Amino acid sequence: MKKITDVAILGVGMMGPGIAACSALAGHPTTLLGKSADRASRGVEIAEQNIRQLLEHNLIDPDQAERGISLLSGSSDFLGAFRTASLIIEAISEDLSLKQKLFKEIDEAAPPQTIITSNTSGLRITDIARLAANKARIATTHFWFPGHLVPLVEIVMSDDTREEVAQDLYRLLEKWEKAPVIVPVSWPTGSFRQ
Repeated sequence: MKKITDVAILGVGMMGPGIAACSALAGHPTTLLGKSADRASRGVEIAEQNIRQLLEHNLIDPDQAERGISLLSGSSDFLGAFRTASLIIEAISEDLSLKQKLFKEIDEAAPPQTIITSNTSGLRITDIARLAANKARIATTHFWFPGHLVPLVEIVMSDDTREEVAQDLYRLLEKWEKAPVIVPVSWPTGSFRQ
């Protein structure tokens, strides 16, 4: 399995902070990326609240919560994060042209081994990745709302996603204590894989 260290999450709206909480609780330095430093800081505050909610309901212990919170940071330096992250998760609004432009920029800036995913729930990852050169490392990781509470995560492969990338995401999400399911590109006529 590919070793995932730093995680960058784009988007500080409904989904990004919950996903960031999961990543940080799993032990990854996690950067929430927002359009401004203020928005990124607000995203971190929400991710911290999500972690505290898990602690209040005895779903994690105080040491886990403290460590998770210590691994969260916010930034508006997208390119800097793209260059250092080993996993990038996009969780912005469902705008295909915006996502296509963003994935092209991420693909150009991120090291070749970085895995790039979208949290999209309604757009095809094949379409989102259309402008990227290295499509084989791109997939969907669809976290269900709220991301820090719901265990299901759908890993959706594109026409070009390498099987190895999907399997690496599957094993990673298991370590995040999620319940991942790989949806092959042939869905809905295909079958689920694990």
